[in-house]
Amino acid sequence: MTSPEPPAAPPLLEVRGLVKRFGGFRALDGVSFTLRAGEILGLVGPNGSGKTTTLNVISGLYAPEAGEVRFAGRPLRGLSPRARVHRGINRTFQSPRPFASLSVRENVRLAARFGGRDAAPERIEALLERLGLARWAARPAAELNTGQQKRLDLARALATRPRLLLVDEIAAGLNPAELESMAELLAALAAGGTALLVVEHLLGFLGRLTERVIVMNAGREIFEGRLAEASRDAEVVRVFLGEAARR
Repeated sequence: MTSPEPPAAPPLLEVRGLVKRFGGFRALDGVSFTLRAGEILGLVGPNGSGKTTTLNVISGLYAPEAGEVRFAGRPLRGLSPRARVHRGINRTFQSPRPFASLSVRENVRLAARFGGRDAAPERIEALLERLGLARWAARPAAELNTGQQKRLDLARALATRPRLLLVDEIAAGLNPAELESMAELLAALAAGGTALLVVEHLLGFLGRLTERVIVMNAGREIFEGRLAEASRDAEVVRVFLGEAARR
């Protein structure tokens, strides 16, 4: 007799019917999806489609007008960004925001303390080594190049030991070698059980990480499924061709 398959793990993140308005503009118009531990989900779409706004609502920078975000089965409404970090949610930014005058090491140590995590020197040094930042640990963050700034932003987020990592266009500005290294880092995080929600325009980079994507347009999901199938979806093609024609 064949043993029954074990039930699927419940979602770590549940996004239900999110609505976010800025004046009369609906940046999010009923966005819903789920994400499990160890999964990578890509969010793609033209500029202004609501991708970063989705991250901002999940991380607590914006409060939605309607809908709900649940993490590990508990609602997040009313929690500050810092409280969400303590719950296990952190993020990177499209444009990194380190403390420019502090050293790379000090930036990571401060992030760990902000997240209520262990800031022991040996742990910080191990994280810097893993992110390829050990050589620049004593330098001011302002002296780092684009690729190093992206790694520092990721190191600061990882210093809080997130269970869910929100990644906002981390591939932008990286050279091919840096793209390969970054893809390996993110894939390793997922393999270790971290859930990743990745906003990205570089579909080749995203394809190294996951086949599961949501395509957004005008604050709505217009496609959810495999990345390879999105290019054959009529509405996705229309949206992206229209965006290209406007450039």
